Amino acid sequence: MTVTRALSIYAVTLLIFFAIDLVWLGVVANSSYRQHLGHLLSPQVNWGAATLRDWPVIVTVVDLAWGPVLSASVAYLSYQATVRAL
Repeated sequence: MTVTRALSIYAVTLLIFFAIDLVWLGVVANSSYRQHLGHLLSPQVNWGAATLRDWPVIVTVVDLAWGPVLSASVAYLSYQATVRAL
């Protein structure tokens, strides 16, 4: 595998990861975050700010459960993209 090929596969994987993460943050977990973190959330989204400080335990557990799901999804979609590209 050439370096260019590896970098292009990495770029596709990165885009898939960000797309899934945006869906998670914007749609799936939005109501849960509003319920448990409403007092910490700003009315305007600040994409540059990310912190785990002062997170309730339930949100931490949900995020820990979401990690393997996201990783498996990205791995599967990256594999499918690679198979189709070859």
